[in-house]
Amino acid sequence: MLFERAWLALLGFGAYLVLRSIYRLFFHPLRKIPGPRLVAITHGVEFYYNCVLDGRYIMEIEKMHQKYGPIVRVSPHEVHIIDPTFYDEIYAPSSRRRDKSVRVTKATGIGGSMIATAPHDHHRIRRAFLSEFFSRRSILNMTPMIDRYLLKLGDRLGELHDSKTVVRLDNALNAFTSDIITEYCYGKSWGFLEDKRFRSDTRGALLETANTLHIGQFAPWLIMLLRKIPIHILRRMQPGKATIFEAMEAVYDQAVSSFNVAPGNPSAETEKRENRNMFDNLVDPAVPASERTLDRLQDEGLVVLGAGTETVAHTLTMSMFYLCKNQDVLQRLRTELKQVLPTPSSTASLVELEKLPYLVRVSSQIEAYNDPKAKANGVSE
Repeated sequence: MLFERAWLALLGFGAYLVLRSIYRLFFHPLRKIPGPRLVAITHGVEFYYNCVLDGRYIMEIEKMHQKYGPIVRVSPHEVHIIDPTFYDEIYAPSSRRRDKSVRVTKATGIGGSMIATAPHDHHRIRRAFLSEFFSRRSILNMTPMIDRYLLKLGDRLGELHDSKTVVRLDNALNAFTSDIITEYCYGKSWGFLEDKRFRSDTRGALLETANTLHIGQFAPWLIMLLRKIPIHILRRMQPGKATIFEAMEAVYDQAVSSFNVAPGNPSAETEKRENRNMFDNLVDPAVPASERTLDRLQDEGLVVLGAGTETVAHTLTMSMFYLCKNQDVLQRLRTELKQVLPTPSSTASLVELEKLPYLVRVSSQIEAYNDPKAKANGVSE
């Protein structure tokens, strides 16, 4: 009897797979989008390239474009578009609503953060809480803090130069951006630049955590389950990844500290008004109670740390590489910069720097070096 039930269940599951495949091939809304038939039927191809071959599906997608054109079906429910003229249609302006893919947002494991909020309207609400921190006026106001850490970075590099010590520039620049973003958003710098090795472990932890996104797309429940396990237990389970949990714990402690500040304390409130940071905005009484949870503070804190460090540091590192590779550009840029920065310890506002035409042009073309045609043309003229 049990065998017959198992056989019937197996037949039923097989029939379901066949019917689902027929639907996806001939009746699905994406049925007319070109692409491999196997990709249209199952997520298995994506799983193989991203989870087994460590994220190489994007390379396979490039091959699909070469064969099928600018628009291809890359999974049963997704298309990939390589046509830049379609940009405004995908990333619609604020007047048009676009919900994020739930499959992607769940994969992050940080559902309480703004970046992982799928509904358009809910995302706008969460974005409004922090928008003032990333406005042009706020960036201009933080110039003195940036200058302070820039001088500290210069001092550290000068010491390393005098001692003839080899240094990884990407780690140094990541420490620079990390100190800025932790002070700006958390209210206190974590001292990356003061560390002998620029605390590159935190950077590695963030990058390694990002590698779990592929798995999260297929098993979001696994990512959420791991988030529920206490950090001290995870550290015992995976001692080789201790830096990941240390970074998470530091963000969690910061969130708990901000969350537990007693409201109505006059001295605390005065200090907050004078040194308001991101967490202060998130726990403000004006924010709905449902948006002032500890889990949400922790999720948003992790996102800000990751987005404000590696992204900016990578851009700076690539800029340094291409400038050193093109000495003519570097020398011309130095000559122009001396107009507002005559000495290594001089400072200049963003407004002053934006008035330097060659600096603006070089900055706008750094990313163009990834395009072979742009590399051939250069930026020296």
